[in-house]
Amino acid sequence: MQHKYLGFLEEYKKDHLSFATGCTNDEIDQIEKSWNVKLPLCYRELFLIFGKYGAFAFDLGNTFQYEEFHEMQQEAIMIAEDYDLDFMNKEKDNFVFSCFGLHGKFWFFKLDEGDDPPVYEFKSGNDKYIKIKDHFSDYVKSLDIYREYV
Repeated sequence: MQHKYLGFLEEYKKDHLSFATGCTNDEIDQIEKSWNVKLPLCYRELFLIFGKYGAFAFDLGNTFQYEEFHEMQQEAIMIAEDYDLDFMNKEKDNFVFSCFGLHGKFWFFKLDEGDDPPVYEFKSGNDKYIKIKDHFSDYVKSLDIYREYV
């Protein structure tokens, strides 16, 4: 299967996660429906390649699993609110895809910023979030688990 943004992960999967079974488009449609979102193509590709469990486990900084998606969203809101910031409640298109609750960090993209959106990070103690990558695909390439492979 050809992927527009994350095709480079196919070789990685073959070498390291060959047991991972990707989702079908229908399964991703059901995930979107249950989460009440329309995911960008690049994030859908992560699920197509690694499946719903592998997509969550790929980012080793994420302390949440697939079943804990809603809890992860709430944890990110609480982390920001601990610093009297309510951007997670005001900006409804923020989609948290990874959260390291113990260290008060989370990463997200905005659902309205295209098929390979920029990635933002919020760290406890900061008064705002910052853009750390111009594209989700660049973020994936920057993860230790992938960089150690290439």
